[in-house]
Amino acid sequence: MLLLLAGLAGGAGATVYDAGHYAARRRGDELLYYPAGPAIRKASLGHTSTAADIAWLRTIQYYGLHKKGDRNYEMMAHLVEIITELDPHFVNAYIFGGLVTAQDAGDPDRAVALMERGVAANPQSWEMAFETGFVYYICRAYEPAARHFERAVKLPGAPEKAMRFAAAASARAGDPRMALTLWKMFAGTTNNEEMREKAAAAIQKLEGEVARDAR
Repeated sequence: MLLLLAGLAGGAGATVYDAGHYAARRRGDELLYYPAGPAIRKASLGHTSTAADIAWLRTIQYYGLHKKGDRNYEMMAHLVEIITELDPHFVNAYIFGGLVTAQDAGDPDRAVALMERGVAANPQSWEMAFETGFVYYICRAYEPAARHFERAVKLPGAPEKAMRFAAAASARAGDPRMALTLWKMFAGTTNNEEMREKAAAAIQKLEGEVARDAR
């Protein structure tokens, strides 16, 4: 375990290098600091939570350095896969990694695969369901986005914004009836007068669409 921690900490220490120098290093060299998740799990001797926390710190450092340097985040998904292999319930790692992989690394397929793993491992987390929907949404995959937003709505602790996003995604996915249902539910539960007015406008528009479709 001590050797594992030293190795991960050594990788973290490598981030002290100048960002330009760091960006110029070959990807293969950078990979030396990131063995596969199962290998770390075996070496952690049961201290997987501690190893996941250290890997998380390393991941944040990786992001910060590349943001200042080459803005190449191709290793992000791999790093998060290591963390979540060690700790499948590390929800923040899935969310951060999914968003960076989708937006900054430009790899939506790997991003949504990562997020779906997070949902499977954390089925009662509204945050995991909601943020998975959001990753699909920014990737313009509106049907799965709506599905995950709707899942989030049903989970304990979900904020009212989950219903609002579910309604918007349903409309974009071409399901005005579901969008109308969700907006009506939202209008009936929100205490925000401004949002209630926005919901009313959406309801009016969707009622027109549903009426036209019924003709």
